[in-house]
Amino acid sequence: MARRIVDLTGKRFGKLVVVEVAGRDKHKRVTWKCLCDCGNEVVIRSNNLRTGNSESCGCEKWAKNKTVRNLTGEKFGRLVVLERDNSITGKVYWICKCECSNQTTVWMGHLVTGHTKSCGCLKNEQKNTVPKRSSAKTQRWSVYIRNINGNKCMLCGASENLHAHHLDSYLENEERRFDIDNGVCLCQRCHWKFHRRYGFGNAKAEDFHEFAGLPPYERDLIEIIDVDEALKGRKPKWFKEALEMSEEPTDLGRVVKLILNAKNLGDLKEASFYLNRFVERSKQK
Repeated sequence: MARRIVDLTGKRFGKLVVVEVAGRDKHKRVTWKCLCDCGNEVVIRSNNLRTGNSESCGCEKWAKNKTVRNLTGEKFGRLVVLERDNSITGKVYWICKCECSNQTTVWMGHLVTGHTKSCGCLKNEQKNTVPKRSSAKTQRWSVYIRNINGNKCMLCGASENLHAHHLDSYLENEERRFDIDNGVCLCQRCHWKFHRRYGFGNAKAEDFHEFAGLPPYERDLIEIIDVDEALKGRKPKWFKEALEMSEEPTDLGRVVKLILNAKNLGDLKEASFYLNRFVERSKQK
């Protein structure tokens, strides 16, 4: 016999007022459409309302998280933090003044990790002072690194599209540019995933060792994010190539579905599996 639904319509739970029954979730539990004091509508299960697990649409949690580290006055590379940019919601951004007098807005994560050190002027200067990587000396170093690694990617074992990766950044470590102990062999895909996670131009050896120690599915997460971006029209190169070569991108569809509905680590591992199978099948087309 079905249990009688306790009508919660009109009742208040924290910042939420119940508007109407929304239906049932995949586990057949009753859900309610609620209106938050901030104006957002959200669908929440009965038990989460009654136990106090959900008392807002999420804005309450965001308000608590506003007590983030105050970076005002701190210096990161060439940037001095002036104030927080409150016009951007979600991630925390800071307005900074560069030594060259330009102002720029930077995500907090990029500041504290050293990913962003200037308004862009530092990168422009480095372009003019760093020797071209196409030099004969660079090429010899690159060939040597690939050879001593058996012409295989150290992370996935691939033997095609190989790159010689500098453990300590080529840009910031002039004395180690041609050090044979400062290089590892990576395939194009793994090389790209590393730099998408740790940035370009200021990576360190410890970053690579951390990356190499991650489980494969976690290294794939950066590509999973790009699948999501691809849906919005910002297709990365690897995605375009794979999509063009694949006649039936079923696995990609599964990846997208798993990302959008991910509930736990298992879902992300499964997304990683289908993503890799999609790429491998595309190569065989």
